[in-house]
Amino acid sequence: SFPTRRSSDLFCKLGSCDNLGGPETNLSHAAILTELRLIKGKFFDRLYGVAVHWDNREDEHAISETMDALREAQGGGLEIGFSGVRCPGLYLKAAPDLADAWWIQVKESAATNAARLHYASHFPNATYIAYGTNMGGVKTETSSGTKGSSLAMRQLKEPDVAERLRAFLRQPNLQGLQPRSMNELAMLISVAKTALRGIITGPRTLSQLQETMGFWSKVTKLEMCDADRQVLLGLCDSQ
Repeated sequence: SFPTRRSSDLFCKLGSCDNLGGPETNLSHAAILTELRLIKGKFFDRLYGVAVHWDNREDEHAISETMDALREAQGGGLEIGFSGVRCPGLYLKAAPDLADAWWIQVKESAATNAARLHYASHFPNATYIAYGTNMGGVKTETSSGTKGSSLAMRQLKEPDVAERLRAFLRQPNLQGLQPRSMNELAMLISVAKTALRGIITGPRTLSQLQETMGFWSKVTKLEMCDADRQVLLGLCDSQ
């Protein structure tokens, strides 16, 4: 089953020094609690959880400080999480009591589960949330190209699994919901992967958001049968 919350609840990331997407962070105990107070002052009870993003440190003492701050946040009723952590073993060592509490954001799709495997041996019972499920903007039709997609901007080629997914979309054979697009197929695959508990989506337009949320609502309300789950997992390069 997937976590259900109010549609306006927020899970905020903390620690970035400039909010420009780089790895520069300040994850000290004082910095995290200061940011947390500011965020609570803006969002009040709509704040559902907080997470740190990017942590390349190998300093056990500094990581322990970060864990202490997040433990305080959890004690205040918030969920806690992280993403982009280079040394998850040090997180476990510093806070074994939080091992099952983490919400961990991972890049996962039909093409890869490497990010989740990076954490899973340390945190097998964490809540894993996937982003990048559409593989950087792979299109339903090859004639559509990748113009404007994340793949195009980073000058990357499509993953090998893309054509396999297109072939399936031309003749889907599921017993339940039938996907009409690569985005809908990606959502179904995410639900088929029982280790995942949700997805992060990045629509460009209001209509894309409405379409995504509408299909996601249908997917998560239905119980996927084992036959459909096996078909969807069989499309993936990794499960």
